Amino acid sequence: MADKLEDIVALLNSGALQPGMTEEELVKRVGPPLKKSKETEKLGPGEQFVYPDGSGWFVFVYVADGKVTAVRH
Repeated sequence: MADKLEDIVALLNSGALQPGMTEEELVKRVGPPLKKSKETEKLGPGEQFVYPDGSGWFVFVYVADGKVTAVRH
């Protein structure tokens, strides 16, 4: 798990997070999200995990049925 914001940012920006990985893999690699919410509109039912990107913006990771479906920056 990433311990510092810089480590989280590096993982998010490196492409290490890919659709198809499990929610468990996501949290092990990056850590818990800053915010987690239900997603029902944009990409269908699931959850949105929000991570800071270190520049004042955020990375949105969408999870459905326990798998990452999309990563948006």
